[in-house]
Amino acid sequence: LRSTIPPVTFPAWQSLFTGVNPGKLGVYDFVQVDVKNRRFKINTPASFSGKPIWKILSEHGYKSCVINVPTAKVEKINGVIVGGAFTNNDIYPPEYKKLLNEIGYEAYPEELTNLFLQSGIEPSIKLIKQTISSRFELARLLVEKEKPDFLALVIFEIDNIQHFYWGDDIVYQAWKHIDNEIGSFISDYINDSYIFIVSDHGFTKGYKTLFISKFLEKLGFIKY
Repeated sequence: LRSTIPPVTFPAWQSLFTGVNPGKLGVYDFVQVDVKNRRFKINTPASFSGKPIWKILSEHGYKSCVINVPTAKVEKINGVIVGGAFTNNDIYPPEYKKLLNEIGYEAYPEELTNLFLQSGIEPSIKLIKQTISSRFELARLLVEKEKPDFLALVIFEIDNIQHFYWGDDIVYQAWKHIDNEIGSFISDYINDSYIFIVSDHGFTKGYKTLFISKFLEKLGFIKY
């Protein structure tokens, strides 16, 4: 599979789960440009058009569990939606909030956020592993309780780890832990199910940065 154009988290995850391209979703990036008023608007999961697969399944009587999908809107479905990094720990149905508190689940741990924002400070691999494992722990609990027909689980932390620490050993260690967790989960719960392992985009080392606004200004196409 190829990613969207542009290959960005917003809208790539939503394209994956709706089958709709960014043009039809109405979202191309983390921000919307309000040309008329000359300002930016931050996109949220509520910004998207299109119907994700778990809504379609709900309409046909199938149950879904959706965990940590960055672009998923927390709303009523036949099943459970645990919001991702952009939904403030929201969950449907809300009575599952107690379960999240009991297992110490956070959509995005504050400690990790602070470390990522402090350039050059690498989080402990223990914290990374704990965060990753908490996603699979929640998936196990929900599979046991809900017996869903469809499960979507995103390990969003690996995205940030690769953004900030590409080439470092912590990336390898994080992927190794994810691989072990996937293997264990499949062994415990997956019988005749179909399994798709996907990403919103790829990664590689960046060598240069193009500031498109400065480039266009230099060519005389725009001015400030």
